[in-house]
Amino acid sequence: MAADPVRSLISFGSNTGASTDLADRVIGELASAGLEIRSVSRLKQTSAVGINAGDRFLNAALTGDWSGTAQQLLNVLQQTENRFGRQRTIRWGPRTVDLDLLLFDCMAVAEPGLILPHPALWYRDFVLAPSAEVASDMWHPVLQQTIGQLHQRLLQRPLSLHADSSALCAELRTQIASRLPERDEVLWRSQSEEDLFATIRMRTASVQQPPLSYPEETAAGPEIILFVESAADAILQIEQLLVAMIG
Repeated sequence: MAADPVRSLISFGSNTGASTDLADRVIGELASAGLEIRSVSRLKQTSAVGINAGDRFLNAALTGDWSGTAQQLLNVLQQTENRFGRQRTIRWGPRTVDLDLLLFDCMAVAEPGLILPHPALWYRDFVLAPSAEVASDMWHPVLQQTIGQLHQRLLQRPLSLHADSSALCAELRTQIASRLPERDEVLWRSQSEEDLFATIRMRTASVQQPPLSYPEETAAGPEIILFVESAADAILQIEQLLVAMIG
């Protein structure tokens, strides 16, 4: 007996040959692979995140019904990326096609190669804005809010953030505190408070840990964990986070 279709939320991004035609062709490929397309957002032009990311992106979100497992759908997304020439030689590099599985109904999964909901969904405007167009009612099972509510939370200004570098040496913490980027849209808190959007926790990078990790959710609220190599690297990563949050 075939499984009941599951409503899924998927993001689309491209900054190498990005166009409406490319998005249509990618969506057609997904439909041919068995995804029953329900809705597609407008294409949104956004700033590239990452110093090696290249030109501005076109982003969109779509919802579709899928009768297989989440892993099977993820495999389809990755195969589609490959067919359209996706290269993964540079971290945060240019992307011909970037497809992310954001939500699979209300499933919460943390396995090697599959994390649901997508761990960066809640703080990236280029993901949340188009997602709110087509899936404002979908539920984030970890943060216990709808996509629409998460998007409205991200739109609050100033965005209240706390940068915690307690795992780093005192000298490095001082450098970070004096060089944090100042923007009208951001209010830096000296300590955690109830109205915080997020706490950015910095850890010392190692060979096993990438320079930028996915966020970790804790009982205390949303956190973004950065693995940094130096004060300059910390500042750079925070600047890129602000681009993702605010544009």
